Amino acid sequence: MNYYNNMHKNIYPSYPYQIDTLYHIIKQSQTDNQVLEYITYSSQYVKVKYKKDKLKEHYQDAHGSYKNVLYNTDGELMSFFPPKTIDTEQFLLSYKNSFYGEELIDGTPFSLFWDKNVGIFGSWQISGYDDIGGKNIIDHAVYSLKELFTTFNNQNLDFLGELNKKYIYHFVFPFCIDTKIKIYLIDVFIVSKIDKQYFISRLFDCPNERNVFISNNSNKTSLCFPQQFTIAECLEKRSQYETINISSKEKGIYLKTNNGIACKVLNTAFAYVHIFQSIQPKHQFLFLELKSTNKLQWASSKNKLLKTIFQTLSDYNDIFLRSIYISYINIFIKKNTRLTDVHEIQQFILNKIHTYYLNTLRPQKQYCTLREVKNMFETFSIEEQMFFLTYPLRDV
Repeated sequence: MNYYNNMHKNIYPSYPYQIDTLYHIIKQSQTDNQVLEYITYSSQYVKVKYKKDKLKEHYQDAHGSYKNVLYNTDGELMSFFPPKTIDTEQFLLSYKNSFYGEELIDGTPFSLFWDKNVGIFGSWQISGYDDIGGKNIIDHAVYSLKELFTTFNNQNLDFLGELNKKYIYHFVFPFCIDTKIKIYLIDVFIVSKIDKQYFISRLFDCPNERNVFISNNSNKTSLCFPQQFTIAECLEKRSQYETINISSKEKGIYLKTNNGIACKVLNTAFAYVHIFQSIQPKHQFLFLELKSTNKLQWASSKNKLLKTIFQTLSDYNDIFLRSIYISYINIFIKKNTRLTDVHEIQQFILNKIHTYYLNTLRPQKQYCTLREVKNMFETFSIEEQMFFLTYPLRDV
């Protein structure tokens, strides 16, 4: 008998997720509902999702606001994306001693489910956030989800043939695609139907099941699994993520509980690189030039796009300076970091700041603050400032 068919034997699910009559509510009153959206795909599927522009901040209904829920046209649950993540501070306050962390993969998420009504014998189906069938071209690629997944399956000795058809699988295709395609398995869900309601448990809530699943797949396929972290490791990473003084290759971490609640902690260094890659250098130079003459507001008062760009650059300019200041504190005050441990660009700026402290501030019995860091940075030319601000892009 297939290994996966016995995998969940004698395990009693905890049902962290519940989906009840969303499909029927929206079908009965499509025009009256202010929060849910009803989308029909061909003649087979109906997707129910929340209207982002209608949700209030931190909106939650009785069982959490799902990214989307997929039904067939008979109202049978086929697949879903779990509830939205909650605010990080709220999460840590409520679950400070009962969570774990998981690597946040930079890529395109999708679910895989078995539909017994497709074809003669049934078929595996792909569901993305915004399409059914995996036809959409994914970011940073020229392939569709379906094409990539088909190639992955062909490269890995009929991977699909080993999967339990009763489960819903959640994967992520990383944006970095090599000749040997790999995907990350994020979660495996088991669905039970009780009195017209669907209760969903997570296979990986049991650590032993996750370990067995990994050991039976990671060696013979290119299937990958996100790295997991302890509470102490999560809190350390959260602290590191507040500056750009860490690798920008880490997107961040998910903090999760065993009852399905989750929050997302993003790496500022990762966001920093992507923001500067997305904004044209001419806008970066213009921002620094206008900032030096206090004309930012004047230049963007009638241009909403430029105002948004300048506000974003202002925020990340502050992050850069705060990162420099924290490096200064750690190296010259706390002495828990060496100067050679930071990037050479930071070393150059930090030496300038410390020289100013030794020659000017210390004789007056004053200390170096974030204000001094900002003032020192503004003594550089616009070209130099731009060169310094964009150094993380050159290390990607």
